[in-house]
Amino acid sequence: MTRSEDLLYSLVTIIIRYHDKQSGVKSLVTESDESVVRKKSRSLAKRIINDNNIDFKTHLETLIKECTENHADRRPFLSFILNEIISLKSLTDQKNSFDPIEYEEYIKQITQLLIDFKLLLSNSKGTTPMITQHKTATSSGGRTSLDGLIDDSYLHRGQLCNSGLILKEEILNRYNLDIDSSEREINEFAQQLCQEHQNALLIPELTAKNESHSNVSDTHQQELELQLEELKEAQKKLNATISKQQLILCLLYHQYTRSKSNETRQQKTIERHEETIEELTQKINDLSSLSDNDINISTTPGFGFFGLKL
Repeated sequence: MTRSEDLLYSLVTIIIRYHDKQSGVKSLVTESDESVVRKKSRSLAKRIINDNNIDFKTHLETLIKECTENHADRRPFLSFILNEIISLKSLTDQKNSFDPIEYEEYIKQITQLLIDFKLLLSNSKGTTPMITQHKTATSSGGRTSLDGLIDDSYLHRGQLCNSGLILKEEILNRYNLDIDSSEREINEFAQQLCQEHQNALLIPELTAKNESHSNVSDTHQQELELQLEELKEAQKKLNATISKQQLILCLLYHQYTRSKSNETRQQKTIERHEETIEELTQKINDLSSLSDNDINISTTPGFGFFGLKL
């Protein structure tokens, strides 16, 4: 239970205890021991707030009406308490953590409520200090005045009245505050109370977020592993293709070198043939020249058909 919830129960307990202090009403807690009364009144307050079968607002309005039949001057105070119960209940029922603006407003609200309580406990019934009523579904909120809680009767002048005593016990004493507490001390308490409530809301949110991230991480890890397997398989296929291509390239190169070697040999053969042809051609030419010379020498001018010298 957070202190926000505890403060809510304290406010409800104020109405219950004030109700049972009045004559002419049926007491909700029938005990004589004051400590037992306080304990059982708080237990009843928890039931009223947490029982879904009870409309706490209607129930508390009924109690206020019953106990102020003969004390109408205290009805505004108890109605103010009920309004703050409704407002605080909406905050304690919140499921999501407060955003920064809401959080600051929350602290201001608790701080102002405690300052107003201290103000009421510092003023007598004859004075009407201004206090802040917070906005709810049934109230527009704003500044209003209430009678102080110090008794101004002749016999009890200067002492806290019943409602003042109950307020002091259930709020200030319970949270180690008093009438002399500074606004800084009250604000520090309000910050602690609100931070505790905020943390209670943040823990499940962060836990859920971490679990979500964990699930996403697991899914992402599985996807990465699948992609890795696909890459490995693709690499195997690529390596096989490269090996085949290298083999084909090797065979082609071998064929090329053989072809080149054959071509070289053929070229040499052609060259030898050409050389042979050239040699034969030269020999033929030489023989032709010799033949021509022989003819020229044999045929000279003279008589006779055979060219004989006379």
